[in-house]
Amino acid sequence: MVKVVDFGATPEGLPLLTALKSLPDLMGRKKVGPKETDTDLLVGS
Repeated sequence: MVKVVDFGATPEGLPLLTALKSLPDLMGRKKVGPKETDTDLLVGS
């Protein structure tokens, strides 16, 4: 869906939108390293 629909975001939402757009490249893989994801989006315990 992210390859077809041109989503927009506010400046605050751009990191999340960028992460969302990178998901199709990571899907189907057995391992995804922490350097391939934006760990700044992770909060909580």
